[in-house]
This record gives sequence, structure tokens and C-alpha cells, in this order.
Amino acid sequence: YIKWSDGLGYYDAVNVAKRIPTSCRTIIPRAGLGDYVCPPSGLAILWNNIKGPKKIIWVQGSQHGYVPPEKYEGRDFEMEK
Repeated sequence: YIKWSDGLGYYDAVNVAKRIPTSCRTIIPRAGLGDYVCPPSGLAILWNNIKGPKKIIWVQGSQHGYVPPEKYEGRDFEMEK
């Protein structure tokens, strides 16, 4: 059993992104530009910290629990490295 400490109250995937093996391909299928729970600034930092092959799709108008209808062409921006 791990004893509780104040540091355990905060967890962000950005802090462990550098530990993802370079042999692992990481895909973030939807990064909502209107997301207040997982803000795009944090996802951009996550993207920059991943050293292996990666892909992210930024979606304009998407929030944490809402995805715009598919009829809006050109709202997505895809990055791959």
C-alpha cells in the first residue's frame, strides 16, 4: 500500500511522456481545441515530449465531451512525425 502524499494529488501524462519507448507508436486520435479538461496547450507539450513515432489530430470546435458533426470538412489538422 502506498502512503498518501500531496504529490499524488496531481498527475499529468506530460510528466511521463518522455518514458514512452521510441519503439512505441503513439496516436492521439482527437485533440479538441476547445477542451478545458485536457487543454490543447498540454497536449502540445505532450506531443513535443514524445520521442518516438507519433500522430495527433487537432479538431476545431471539439470539447472534452463533444465532437462536432462530421459534415464540417477542413476542421481537422493532422500532425505526424
